[in-house]
Amino acid sequence: LFNKSTEEYAYYKSSQNNQLLFNHPILIRNSSDKAAFIKKLEETDLIETIKRPNSQWTVIKITNATFFTFKLAGVPIGAPLELPPTWPTTTVSTVLQRTARVNLMRITSASFDV
Repeated sequence: LFNKSTEEYAYYKSSQNNQLLFNHPILIRNSSDKAAFIKKLEETDLIETIKRPNSQWTVIKITNATFFTFKLAGVPIGAPLELPPTWPTTTVSTVLQRTARVNLMRITSASFDV
């Protein structure tokens, strides 16, 4: 932000407690929810959404934005990536132990190993 009267600059880091973009959380359950979220984001006037102390402050630049996600019990985050059944079990186990936003599935016969 820039104050036109005093020529001061102000910077606010993104956090859960300031500058909320929407009035309520948005639940994304499927690809159509994701598309609706992206459309809503594109239609939002970010400059008008930013809260300013008073009208003397103007937005100079938006340097960053943070989107907070929360895990819902029983709901995987990310899209599954199918691994071929020929992958060695040790490789799959090693990959599954790492933290990531992509869910991995290994198809064996008619069952799924996760």
